[in-house]
Amino acid sequence: MIMGAGGLSGAEVSSAEVSLRRSFEQRQAVSLGDDQVVRASFIAQLVVMPREDGRGQALELIGARIVGDLDLSDCSVSVPMVFRGCRFEGDVLLDDARTSRIHMEDCEIGSVRAARLRCEGPLWLRGLQKTGRIDLEDAHIGGDLDLAGSRVGNDGVAVNLMAAQVDGDLVAKNVDLRGTFHLPGAVVSGRLLLEQAKIANESGIAVDGKSADVSLGIDARLARFTGKLQFAGARLGGDLNLQGAQHDRPGACAIDFSGAEVRGSAFLRGGFSCRGVLDCRHATISGQLRLDRSAVTDPHPGSGVAIALDWADIAGGVEATEPVALDGAINLVGTRVGGVFRIRGGQLNGRDGRAINAVAAAFGAGFRLEGASRLSSEIRMTACTISGDVMLDGLEGTSFHLASSTVSGVVSICSGKLVAPGGTALHIATSEISGDLMLTDLELLGDACQPAEGAEAPSSSADLLVSTAQLSDTTVRGRLHAGSLRCSGEVRLVNLVVPHVTFHGAALRAPGALVISGSNLTVDTLVLAELSAVGGVVLSSCEIGHVLRVTSAVITGGSRRLDLEEVGSFSLDLTGTKIGRQLNMAGSFFEDKVILADAAVGQDVRLDDARLGGRNGCALDATRLEASVLRLLPATAPGGAVRLANANVGLLIDRATSWPREHEVDLSGFTYGRLSAEVTLADRLSWLKLATPQFVPGPYEQLANCLTAAGDKDGARTVRLAAVRRSYRDVPPGLRDTRSVRRRIRYVFRRAWGCLQDSVLGYGYRSARALVLFVVLWVVGGAAFALGSGPCLRAGAPQAGPCPVKADEHPSWDPFLYALDLLIPLLDLGHEKAWDVIGPSKAVMWVLMVSGWVLATAIIAAASRTLRRS
Repeated sequence: MIMGAGGLSGAEVSSAEVSLRRSFEQRQAVSLGDDQVVRASFIAQLVVMPREDGRGQALELIGARIVGDLDLSDCSVSVPMVFRGCRFEGDVLLDDARTSRIHMEDCEIGSVRAARLRCEGPLWLRGLQKTGRIDLEDAHIGGDLDLAGSRVGNDGVAVNLMAAQVDGDLVAKNVDLRGTFHLPGAVVSGRLLLEQAKIANESGIAVDGKSADVSLGIDARLARFTGKLQFAGARLGGDLNLQGAQHDRPGACAIDFSGAEVRGSAFLRGGFSCRGVLDCRHATISGQLRLDRSAVTDPHPGSGVAIALDWADIAGGVEATEPVALDGAINLVGTRVGGVFRIRGGQLNGRDGRAINAVAAAFGAGFRLEGASRLSSEIRMTACTISGDVMLDGLEGTSFHLASSTVSGVVSICSGKLVAPGGTALHIATSEISGDLMLTDLELLGDACQPAEGAEAPSSSADLLVSTAQLSDTTVRGRLHAGSLRCSGEVRLVNLVVPHVTFHGAALRAPGALVISGSNLTVDTLVLAELSAVGGVVLSSCEIGHVLRVTSAVITGGSRRLDLEEVGSFSLDLTGTKIGRQLNMAGSFFEDKVILADAAVGQDVRLDDARLGGRNGCALDATRLEASVLRLLPATAPGGAVRLANANVGLLIDRATSWPREHEVDLSGFTYGRLSAEVTLADRLSWLKLATPQFVPGPYEQLANCLTAAGDKDGARTVRLAAVRRSYRDVPPGLRDTRSVRRRIRYVFRRAWGCLQDSVLGYGYRSARALVLFVVLWVVGGAAFALGSGPCLRAGAPQAGPCPVKADEHPSWDPFLYALDLLIPLLDLGHEKAWDVIGPSKAVMWVLMVSGWVLATAIIAAASRTLRRS
């Protein structure tokens, strides 16, 4: 033992301590072996002993074994202290102490208790081993706080920095903590460095940075956390970097940045993994939230939410340009994303039916799911404001819902696939889209149109209560382009306002039901060219300003429901639709009925080379159609009835084969201004006869008026003659089944009277025939009277000619005047009553008298008919 000095007795000082004191005074490090013991109390006395000479001193101890607690509580230590590789067999107590810099590196320490410590320089607690707790609550570190590589184990709080202040970086790289890293309310002027840290608290919070203030951000690359990472209400002056970090708290909140402020970007990418909920509700991020090549799984079992961004403000956008895997929903309720929301090539397995739920959210540069992203649940966007495009190209998922939202750019859902068995795969409602709505090459499956294996497809729309795609109450200022769309189920279009709609080349399938159900659409141009539809198409009560083009299409037909009741099957239903210019159906095949009832077309309706199958008995129902031109020029005769009752067209262009021969043609009330010249008058009459199995005069009168207006008065007379002939010849309805003899006799007399009128003067339409007959009767009668009207034997001696009625009062005998007087019953020429013919001339007299009355009656009947028509 060596005698002590400086107030320390030699009995109390070992050789190791003497060496330590000497090196301390010379500011030199002293290296001791593990078998050399230094008392902690000696170190405490050494560093707190007053300095008389004023020389700078420092304590640097390497490899020593230090026994007892190093208690510097409430002390003021002005010298730096450095411990490297030392083994403390007690605790380090620095509560309420004031110190210069302290370095403890690769030491074994039971615990470090330094509450309210005031350290004027950096505090290094690097590589600590077998440490139970580090307590720096309310401490103030004048430089960096370095915990790199330390191993701290505690069932509760491993490192306590609550309300601490660090004027430099808080370094916790490669730390291994078994307990909570506790720093609520802490203030770090530099960065919080947690690179490759391992912090585990399976029963609770791994890192508690609630309301902490980290001026230059957090770097926790490749860190691993078991338990909750909590920075709710924290303020980060720089980036949050969790690249490659792993967080493990399945079924609960794993990362909590709710209400936090990040004045930089949040990097959750490069292998970032989170088993549990990522909670950033009400957070503010001035940069981007990056999720490239990240995975968030094991969401909350109740809510199913994996990433909660409700009411968050992310100025730079949310992006994952490399594949991301999410098991659970992304909640975006009230979220404001200043940049783009973009996920490329992601796998999003939602919970409770939703993969992305955006309500009242705002996106400053668009919403994009690109690069064949896959979703197992729906995307729902309600009351959102999107400044930019909504791009879902290549998406594979269940459904996309956009409701009550505003999109300043394009909505594009192209080259993807949405499958929603029994539900709606695409739903856009009460929204406004400033650009185009693109559905090109999209495949939609749903609406109960995918029966289970071995089951039959639904036979009618009564089985279908939900549409596969529904676009309703929406304004699209660009185009709705659904070219090459493939859909199993109904596409429902209700109250849409869009300039141009095209389903060119689309393949739609809903056997026995509707493939397109449109009502109250306001469009300029609607194109269904080359449409392949297994089902019916309805476009009722629509306003189409320019053209509806259904060319080269194949539409089999289906049924629709009205108050859950079917109202018949059809291929195309345009009931009540108004088209400003043209309805073009050229070259299309309609297997079932085409309905144009109450439709109005400003110019022409074209059915050139169309095929009207009429599968259920009716091929074309154009009742009350209004059109300037009707081009009824099908490739073959319609396979069902054609109904044009009460329709009105300016010009009818047809041919003889345009009308069915074995089915009904209804022309009652059908009016037209002009007819094409291709059809002969004989074919027109056959057409009218086909259209009126039971005679009605209206169609004949319409044709006659049309021919009169065209200058063909002879044709008009022929048509009217044919009408009158049918009126007399056709058997009245019910006559064949009646037992009334009186009705049968009346019909016989009527038909005989008609035949008589027809033969005499063609019911007034062949007046020359009456004149010829009159002349023939007159000449024949006059000749007969001239040759054989006597002799008269009244005077005793035979005299040539007939006998006068009054011998002294009679005109000279003139057989031709006598015959003329007989033929004209209402005109008295003085010969009929003056002469009395006898013999065969008597029969001739009666024939002429009857013929005269018949002629007169027929002429009067024809005249009255003409007056009635006029």
